[in-house]
Amino acid sequence: MKIASFNIQNLFHRDKSLLVKFMGKNITDWTEELDHLMKHGEKGPNDYDRIRELSFLLGFERNITQNFGVLRRRNGELYLKQGSVLHQPKAAEHTLWQGWMPIHTTPISKKAVQHKAMVIAQANPDILLLQEVEDKASLNIFLKDHLSQHDILPYAQCQVLEGYDSRGLAFGVALKEGYRLEGVKSYGHFLDRTGRPIFQRDCQEYRILTPRNEWLTILCVQFSNTNPKRRKLQSQTVANIYGELRSSGYERIVVCGTFYEPSFSDGLRPLFSTADLKDISKHQGFKVTMDTKEGANYYRLGAYRKGVNLKQRDYLLYNEPLAKHVMGGGMNRRGIWPSRSSKWPIFSSLKRRSDAASEHPLLWMELSPA
Repeated sequence: MKIASFNIQNLFHRDKSLLVKFMGKNITDWTEELDHLMKHGEKGPNDYDRIRELSFLLGFERNITQNFGVLRRRNGELYLKQGSVLHQPKAAEHTLWQGWMPIHTTPISKKAVQHKAMVIAQANPDILLLQEVEDKASLNIFLKDHLSQHDILPYAQCQVLEGYDSRGLAFGVALKEGYRLEGVKSYGHFLDRTGRPIFQRDCQEYRILTPRNEWLTILCVQFSNTNPKRRKLQSQTVANIYGELRSSGYERIVVCGTFYEPSFSDGLRPLFSTADLKDISKHQGFKVTMDTKEGANYYRLGAYRKGVNLKQRDYLLYNEPLAKHVMGGGMNRRGIWPSRSSKWPIFSSLKRRSDAASEHPLLWMELSPA
């Protein structure tokens, strides 16, 4: 049995707020000014002149496809058409409204989608755990139209449970034939002392029945990527949830997801110090391709190990009752665009950063059937 966890960073579309911004300050200011002008109900001649100037400065006239669309009524319903917009600065009455509207997501390149499928196909897990998925429909399309192009057995069951983040950052699970998802539980309703959700995205529990009629419990979670105090609270909460599961008689438990800190950090101390959880990357059978050239000769703080100079943010953990069944594991980072200071083998078809499968590696572990 093979289990894999992968922060796939969306399948087909990704919210713009999640993308690294490479724009200069001028472009940012021009964009904000244009958005502000477009929101004005009544515009004077000076406003229109400035809109034309900003459109020219932002290069709208040079692009066939823009980050805006036209919203019209067709057969009694509104539809969105991506592309260039007619010069119609004055809007009609509401029932025949025609104007501009921003699109808050950007499409992921076809190459990147292919690389996502290639990373998963190389691991070929029986249980696939994904973070940052748009929705169940997207996952179904990805599994049937993209992953099916590879020589692996199809996934017979998949489920996506949306969390509290509205930017298309749901969690997904896909299972091969013979594995059954018997229960899903969310801990997103857990609140801190101020009444805010402890997990901004979610913490989900999956109960899976294996072909040998053995039960496996998986906790999939994403911690805060900006707030160290929040991460420590989330770490403590996951440790408490794990402790309650063990007290309730659950034995085989896996914890996975993106924690955004190295394992030795103070923020993750509650999880690693109170629970009998082991990191697959520390297993003697853990396999990963080392960095190339001089990168293989040294060890950076937070790296997985010497010669694997990638700061650890993603985890696949197993508890003590599972330890005797763990045969080994590995990390696939061939779909990650290398940093300036570290180089590693990547797919030959990966030629630019925007075509990367994700900024995160896929982690997997293999368990013996007995």
